Order: sequence, then structure tokens, then C-alpha cells
Amino acid sequence: MEESVPDQAIMRKARLAEARHILLRLGRKQFRPADEATVATLNAHLDVEKLEELSERVLEVGSWEELLNLAARHRRTGRRPANS
Repeated sequence: MEESVPDQAIMRKARLAEARHILLRLGRKQFRPADEATVATLNAHLDVEKLEELSERVLEVGSWEELLNLAARHRRTGRRPANS
């Protein structure tokens, strides 16, 4: 059974919200609670896969700033940064 376009949009929004929530929880445990600017930057991400990639990278970086810089570099180059 195929889902309707509105159902797909609702599911996409739910996946985005869940991916952000998980990333914020992991980051809070690894670094500290995210400040407003960090939350705003994460809320600007509209790609679930990119948010999931950032979640995986949380353990490879030392701060929210470093994580978001990796994401910015990835957007500019179109490639995932190499592992450290």
C-alpha cells in the first residue's frame, strides 16, 4: 500500500524531528547542551541522512563547533570529511 503525499510529508517531518532529537541528545552527553545558535543550525538541516551522519560523527569530534564545521565543509565540497 502506497502512502499519500501528505502522509509522506508527515513521516518526513517526523524523521527529521527524531534525527535532530537524537543528535541533540548525543551531543549533550558528549559535549554539553546545545546553545541557541547550534539548535538553530541543526533546525536548518532538512536532510535526515546528513543529520544521521552528524550523529555518527559526534564521537569523532570534541565540540559542537567542530561537528558543525565538519557539516559546513561537507556542504561546500559535497563530500563527507575523511575520518580522523
